[in-house]
Amino acid sequence: EYTNSKGQTFHGYVNVSYIKSDNELKSGGKKKVTASKPKKQKSKFSLPAGIFKVTSPLTKGPAVKQIQTALAALYYYPDKGAKNNGIDGAYGPKTANAVKRFQSMYGLTADGIYGPNTKTKLESLLK
Repeated sequence: EYTNSKGQTFHGYVNVSYIKSDNELKSGGKKKVTASKPKKQKSKFSLPAGIFKVTSPLTKGPAVKQIQTALAALYYYPDKGAKNNGIDGAYGPKTANAVKRFQSMYGLTADGIYGPNTKTKLESLLK
């Protein structure tokens, strides 16, 4: 069911490519379509060297926050509804899962361990 701006209702299947707005009708059906790329949130920060993984007790600190911030900038950090995307500075299961998903998308060994290869790929995408 589709109702246009004039209150007319149409029932059945509608091919959305045929639906014209009132503005398109006034301009003879011509509509300028522009494609836009999704913008990556880029931020200037350095990523830590070394290897980070889930340990007991959890590894915590500013280096882990840098990793989490980089993953959040590329939309991999999982807590979108949480304050600050859930960035807490603790390398726990959520961070390992985000790293694992990132690694699997870019052909890296998906083990959830942040190391040199993961760092290099993150840096290349954030430039």
